[in-house]
Amino acid sequence: MTYTSSNYNFWIRLGESDTSYLFNSLQGGLLRIPKKIKNIVEELTSNCFELNDMPVHIKNIAELLINGGFIIPEIINELDIIKKRFFSPPIPKTFYLTIVPTLNCNLRCRYCYQKHLDISMSQEVCKTIIKEIERRIKSQNIEELKVEWYGGEPLLKLGLIKHLSRNIMNLVKKYNISYEASLVSNGTLLNSKTVKILSKICIKKIQITLDGLPEIHNLNRPYMDGSPSFEDVIRGIKKASKKFIIHLRINVDRYSLKKAFEFLDNIEKYEIFKIKKNVRPYIAMIGPLTPNCLNTCKRAIDPKDWYFYVLKFQQELCKKFSDINPKEILEYPKILHKPCGAISEWSVCVHPSGKVFNCGLEVDNLQLSGGFIWEPYWEHPIYKKWTKYNIFENKKCVICRYLPICMGGCLKHTFNKEGFFKNNACKHWYNYLEPTIEEFIKIVE
Repeated sequence: MTYTSSNYNFWIRLGESDTSYLFNSLQGGLLRIPKKIKNIVEELTSNCFELNDMPVHIKNIAELLINGGFIIPEIINELDIIKKRFFSPPIPKTFYLTIVPTLNCNLRCRYCYQKHLDISMSQEVCKTIIKEIERRIKSQNIEELKVEWYGGEPLLKLGLIKHLSRNIMNLVKKYNISYEASLVSNGTLLNSKTVKILSKICIKKIQITLDGLPEIHNLNRPYMDGSPSFEDVIRGIKKASKKFIIHLRINVDRYSLKKAFEFLDNIEKYEIFKIKKNVRPYIAMIGPLTPNCLNTCKRAIDPKDWYFYVLKFQQELCKKFSDINPKEILEYPKILHKPCGAISEWSVCVHPSGKVFNCGLEVDNLQLSGGFIWEPYWEHPIYKKWTKYNIFENKKCVICRYLPICMGGCLKHTFNKEGFFKNNACKHWYNYLEPTIEEFIKIVE
């Protein structure tokens, strides 16, 4: 059998080190290449060859490269592997359901992309959601259900969340499928009673936003009456981190980015990292995601530079919390089947009115809805525009070595032909991959 090099190999070298590394974006393999065998590896990954009649020591190296996917049989079409991943159902067969119980919120963040209409989900919509979950279980042989509670501020409707969660839990028990839930919250309503309730309805993770230092956070994320929310969010994080994984989102723009690093330097004083492994901070870009927040354009960080700041923040986290696995901090490249759940027919987001959306970032614009949850929304042109999107019709993506870890990036930005993110559909791993892996290698070795 004839072997050849994978199209998805990347050579990485650390500064003046004699050791090189080989990363494969199709399989996710990372191989340390000592100087004494580098020439052999370069030869094997540059030419076609057969294993027959090879010296034993070279054959052993070749087999190691074959096992890692760095070298493949010549008859294999790697693009077919990516296509199979893209078009196949998730494993296990998982239904991803985002539920928006209300669009209302008790904060008035100055960069928010929503209008926060005082609209809440009715019992009839809740009943229809249960019917839709059951339909999915039967029609798609669902093995796992994952629910995300989103808003607005979903905890304003804690009673609804509790009631609907109980019905969901009864349903998954009936069909013997696994279930877990997560929550996106501003953190202000997380007290002992709320945490106790959430822990009983399968919540595992909570995303909470804390925009760094008090003066920045309170400017960005005040209550409706303009009063500060920082201390309440800190209290909420302390309560919730005892029971849940907390993804601590720190939103930044060009003016607050430096302050986010200052917050990291002084984070011990807020005592939210006593359970270190449960609180995982990251920075997120403030930008004009929808027409409601176009005022953020002038302050937004250039998307081309964004991931370098992300990496720098992650580097500081790794230094500060050396006892945490760096893979939990660094955005180490993951093998993707799709860029996100929004383009999957195994995913849907339900608005309080019962309207459905592919992407949760669009729930504030009813014109972008793909019908109602009680209709055959999967046949709606808008819903199908997302779920039938074919990345392999993009000639640039098809020949890109980063495709397996990018899969075209955010489809919302792809569809948005104008505006701030118009040229940023791709995650730009071509600028970010090597520095990320270099940092990972430095830490683990």
